[in-house]
Amino acid sequence: MPSMSECEQTAGLIGEKRFTELCKQPTPILAQLWRIYEEQGLDATLGRAPQTGDGYSGGATDLLKLAEAILVRGKRDDAIAILERNLRVFPGDVPSEKALVEARAALPARR
Repeated sequence: MPSMSECEQTAGLIGEKRFTELCKQPTPILAQLWRIYEEQGLDATLGRAPQTGDGYSGGATDLLKLAEAILVRGKRDDAIAILERNLRVFPGDVPSEKALVEARAALPARR
């Protein structure tokens, strides 16, 4: 008998077909990238991030949200790298450009 995911087990317990259907949907890219970042770091995240806009269901907002969450944790260099990637994938995205300028301005001046 194949093993059931925790989601499928929960759906079976509460008897909801709709919940079962939700279990079958792929994890959104933002959630996937956040998990990769937490478990494996920036390089792995950038390596697994889609290279084209088609890979982001939320458009430029997906990587912007990821960068904002990373910035809140005080990882400015990582947030900057995510924002730079976002602008390569979505050139001219104004919120990402603004966030990048603000993140860079928050860094201490290099000597």
